[in-house]
Amino acid sequence: MVFLPFPTQFASIDGLKTRYCIVGEGKPLVLVHGLAAMLEYWFANIPELSKHYQVIAFDLPGFGQSDSPNEYTIDFYTDFINHLLDFLDIKSTYLVGHSLGGALALRYAMLSTERVKKLILLNNVGFATQLGWQFRLLTLPGIDKLVRCNFTQEQYGVMLRSHAFDPNSIPDAFIEATFPITSNQTNLNSFLRVLKENAWIGGIKERSLHEIRNHFNLVQSIPTQIYWGEGDSVLPYKPHVKAAKKWMPWAPIISLKQCGHLSQIEHSQLINDSIIEFLG
Repeated sequence: MVFLPFPTQFASIDGLKTRYCIVGEGKPLVLVHGLAAMLEYWFANIPELSKHYQVIAFDLPGFGQSDSPNEYTIDFYTDFINHLLDFLDIKSTYLVGHSLGGALALRYAMLSTERVKKLILLNNVGFATQLGWQFRLLTLPGIDKLVRCNFTQEQYGVMLRSHAFDPNSIPDAFIEATFPITSNQTNLNSFLRVLKENAWIGGIKERSLHEIRNHFNLVQSIPTQIYWGEGDSVLPYKPHVKAAKKWMPWAPIISLKQCGHLSQIEHSQLINDSIIEFLG
């Protein structure tokens, strides 16, 4: 099913077939999606943002239509982003990350302060360890077998919409377009491996946040804006925003009322307008 109103293409990055799109002209604006997502998760943002910037979105290895890697650590994905930007000859960029993609954007900015001009984080991993119960349960032995054998489009839609404050903000067409990709066994395996690599029944692993928490000082010079849905059931608002204020006290936090985890979809117009204003 064709869902995006613009073409995508493929390139070999680190020997992995990687799907990406480049839409619009102007200063580069790179979008990094979250766990079990793909570039379609920016469907409500790319058309508007590409009127002002050259927007680059891509499927991380193991997700969407990109090949699966042999490694699923934050460091691997950070290196991958670096090599993708080298391939696209992007010398400097604005960087947007959602959820796990926010952790990757943070880590990348810490390692490439000269390349990242401004940083935007949406409901991102990197601050606190609290994690929604659905994801914590999936780290238990044996649960993954149930997911692989009993994952229907209806269940996928219910799960996805449970991450929104308003379930109707997630279109049927989006669910129909993304389910066949998300549900194939290769992508399910990648999702579970990333999850188990970085989380356990108690939440996000401290060791996964170690390198980020120890280097927040490196991004203090990069103008940063943080957005968080007050109804986030994946990365709960209160503990994560409290931690964000602790670790990045210089970065303003925009609280989104009546908004869940998928803020870039559920409050797309507000997010788009705010990003354009912030980036100038």
